Amino acid sequence: MLYNERWSREYVRVYHTYSLPSFIAWLEKQPPDTNYDWNSTSNCVACQYLKAQGVQPLWGGNYSDLDTIFPSIQAYWRIGATQPTTFGAALARARKEQTYGNEGNISWRWSLCEL
Repeated sequence: MLYNERWSREYVRVYHTYSLPSFIAWLEKQPPDTNYDWNSTSNCVACQYLKAQGVQPLWGGNYSDLDTIFPSIQAYWRIGATQPTTFGAALARARKEQTYGNEGNISWRWSLCEL
């Protein structure tokens, strides 16, 4: 029978620690009156958070880990793309999102499959 010694090794599964609560904790440390560019694919509030976590952007400066922070596309838009675009306002919206949840939202996986 064919045998590969790697089959008997123990592997450690690594999970991302990016989440809405850790995003909120990061926002709490940012200057509340500082603006961010919500329309940038490499410098929006979520991208700045991922940069601070040491995540490298994909080609073109885009980030692919947004679905690990926000439970849905709508949550991302409600928190990061709503005016005013300051860290303090994003913090307030993120706390509200965490409190009220995301019922009825379209998941990232479903929407990306439809593209």
